[in-house]
Amino acid sequence: MDRISGLPDAVLVGILSQQPTRDVVATMVLSKRWRFLWRMVPKLVYDDSYQSNEFGKFSIFVLRSLVLHEAPVIKTLRFKLDQKSCNAIDIGVWFRVIARHVVRKLVIEIVTSSSQTTPAVTLPRSLYTCCKMLVILKLSNTVLLDDAFASIFFPSLKKLSLESMKYPPGGDEFFKKLLLSCPVLEDLYVEQCPDDNVTVFTVRVPSLKYASLYKSQDRVKDDKDGFVINTPLLEHLVISEYSSFQRLYLCLPTAKDAYPIGSVFRSLYHNEDYPRPCWSEPSSIPKCLVTSLETLKWVNYEGYKEEKQVAAFILRNANRLKKAIFSSDDSNDHEKSEMLKELLSSSSPMCSRTCQLRFD
Repeated sequence: MDRISGLPDAVLVGILSQQPTRDVVATMVLSKRWRFLWRMVPKLVYDDSYQSNEFGKFSIFVLRSLVLHEAPVIKTLRFKLDQKSCNAIDIGVWFRVIARHVVRKLVIEIVTSSSQTTPAVTLPRSLYTCCKMLVILKLSNTVLLDDAFASIFFPSLKKLSLESMKYPPGGDEFFKKLLLSCPVLEDLYVEQCPDDNVTVFTVRVPSLKYASLYKSQDRVKDDKDGFVINTPLLEHLVISEYSSFQRLYLCLPTAKDAYPIGSVFRSLYHNEDYPRPCWSEPSSIPKCLVTSLETLKWVNYEGYKEEKQVAAFILRNANRLKKAIFSSDDSNDHEKSEMLKELLSSSSPMCSRTCQLRFD
């Protein structure tokens, strides 16, 4: 023990970080050297299955250790709780203390019996306001509440996992709002439970790279169920649909390898596959473009590389163009302004003087 006690604080804290939190806190009684070290451990794991006493004593232990904790940043804070014993009141009290800390990774896992299919433990609304610095959030078998009086915002969240969750009434719109609150989200995992209040999961996240979406095998089949995914940076997509797809719409940069070898859609009766066309500038300029085109209206312009190339070609060569109107349903005012600047910079001097160019 003397040899270990002689190690630097940083090394001892690193060793303690690998141990269960109940054991880490117990080291305070070893000697004066260890009395306060546990308070600096950046990883806290509270598992009530380790507790032989009733949940009330476990809850007090969690509260006291969180109050006394002094680490400037808690890298991992994990709760593994039995649904039969934990309750929303205790969790709400813990969250009021958590708000004093900077937490990077938060995991809340509620353990249920095999016969329990609907989550019953409700998380406090303070989850949306006290964890602004989260990078990773993993929730399992819990109930989320909407908060009409406070904005939901996770500005640093990069990974979100929602397993067997229940959402507020009108869950489709709540799920949209939840994802909108994560502007830099890169990794999304969603696993539905039979009664989650969401029919269509809309995933419209510009920064998303990885998405794994699973529907419950026990879910009552509904023709309206599905996913809407609009993620231009997506690199990896997993969809598990136990009831099988019946309608599928894909918008892909190219039709090549759209479906990996072995893909089978036995229930599919409607498929729309609209590849994004590649653009190669023609060797000669069409005469009608130079001498006749006066009005251009481009609907659903999104500013993709190919779209910019086509638009630049038209605006450089349409000498008689008087009006060019572009529109985009999915872009905000700032994005439209930037796209308009690009269009203006790519147009010919004559077009810039004589053509009315605008973005609706």
